[in-house]
Amino acid sequence: MSAALRLQPLAALLALGLSSSVIAQSDDWDDWGEESPTQWSGYVEAAYSTRFDRDPLFDERASRAELKGQIEVSHELERAQLSAKLDVHADGIEDGLWFDLREAMLSLPVGSRGHARIGRQVLSWGTGDLLFINDRFPKDFETPLAGGEDLYFKAPSNSLRLDWRFDALSVDLAWTPRFTPDRYIDGQRLGFFDARSGERVGGRDLIDASEPGGSEWGLRLHRRHEGVEYALYAYRGFDKQPLGADAQGRPSHFRRDSAGFSLRGPVFGGIASFEAGREWSGAELGAGVGTVAARVPHKSAAMAAFEKEWRPKLTIGLQVYFERHDSEPGNLSPLNGESRQLVSLRITQQALRDRLNLSAIAFHSPDQHDRWLRLTASHRLSDQWLLGASANVFGGRVQRFFGQLVDDSNAGVWVRRQF
Repeated sequence: MSAALRLQPLAALLALGLSSSVIAQSDDWDDWGEESPTQWSGYVEAAYSTRFDRDPLFDERASRAELKGQIEVSHELERAQLSAKLDVHADGIEDGLWFDLREAMLSLPVGSRGHARIGRQVLSWGTGDLLFINDRFPKDFETPLAGGEDLYFKAPSNSLRLDWRFDALSVDLAWTPRFTPDRYIDGQRLGFFDARSGERVGGRDLIDASEPGGSEWGLRLHRRHEGVEYALYAYRGFDKQPLGADAQGRPSHFRRDSAGFSLRGPVFGGIASFEAGREWSGAELGAGVGTVAARVPHKSAAMAAFEKEWRPKLTIGLQVYFERHDSEPGNLSPLNGESRQLVSLRITQQALRDRLNLSAIAFHSPDQHDRWLRLTASHRLSDQWLLGASANVFGGRVQRFFGQLVDDSNAGVWVRRQF
């Protein structure tokens, strides 16, 4: 939860500046015939999710029980825009009130062809649907799996993003001054398999990881030609999850670099894509004090996908994914030499004049034999009221990613009042 509570100085200054601008402009709100430069929106939501069966690692059967409020505000300046989005959670699982600053950002043009976004923001690129090869920005693998929405799979970071658009190609550059890890499964809300003990553990925060203090860089070069988008990617940073270990066995994030490419365009009345990437670890294995006992090996990954609207309001998407970690002598990582195949199928349906949205996505691993089914539904009752439901069903051996979550399979509902 510390990732959500921590407000870095840059984000805090932007949030304070936005608040000051809003207050300074409050007298303008009453001017008839003028559109206010400040726009507000938000909602209050009550949500509850429960496991199908009691998980022996946790005292509570619920995986999510919260009252959440979100406020979103934007303010137009002469040549820039300030925006902020804040979530406030009254959490019944962790028995506390916590804050998640999702956005606190300044957007402004850079010359005639560029654009900059400075501050706290959610960054994303790549072609996958809940599968990430070249998208090395922080993710949240706990909130949605415990019953939250899909959009929370992507977590914010305090970053600078620069985009330039040229005739030949476009250039996107992202810099995060301080490394931002994933919000990974740590045992506090969901259990996980601990390879060192050979058992599934949970019930509290069990991962005391050492985090690097360095920065992260991401680069994308892309262009569209005859309807097809071509992209090249590069990243320099660190493992997003502490899957390595130092000589003392402490979970650690080590240097991680990657490069890749993607293609995406129309095929047979739908949209097809292909994405591939290669990751390199910069950590050196060794047995001395302060050296690396286990690291995530170098990895190659590729994915092909096809999506099509087969009839009005009904869309079906298929993904085939493969990854392989290199085999490295002396590397104690459980991922050493491991490969994984995944096939996913997503079906989405809209009905009742788009007021009802239904989605189902299923993942299955043919080689590791674990699986995940995620169902979501939302119904807009009026302009202010929304009702929703979700379910996460996991299966497989406990040593596998989805299999370790079998006892955390859950279903839940939420109700939201927008304003």
